[in-house]
Amino acid sequence: MSVLGRLFDRFLGLPEAVVDDVAVTRDLRVSMPDGVVLLADRYRPRGAGPLPVVLMRTPYGKHRIDAKAFASVLVRRGMQVVVQNTRGCLRLRWPLPRLSPGEGRRPGHGGLVACAAVV
Repeated sequence: MSVLGRLFDRFLGLPEAVVDDVAVTRDLRVSMPDGVVLLADRYRPRGAGPLPVVLMRTPYGKHRIDAKAFASVLVRRGMQVVVQNTRGCLRLRWPLPRLSPGEGRRPGHGGLVACAAVV
């Protein structure tokens, strides 16, 4: 684990990490039910078997330092983490993209699709 990781853990008052070796798979393409493709990064302990999954979705870009830092904290404690861009990620246009038909009636469905696709 890096010195920065240890400092971050200490700042948050977390117990000692149980995992040191982390595998990162970047830019996984996840097709949503309406055909839109969103990108995701998966963090997991290297060589581990099935693990719980934490999904983080962000409109600000999955490569930001805060997303990486929180993913790192969780994966070092034995979880796998999927950090996914949302629709319209980093696009500075208004109005925001409209939801596809039915998306608002099934909140979280896209997140389940993302986890199932990359885990």
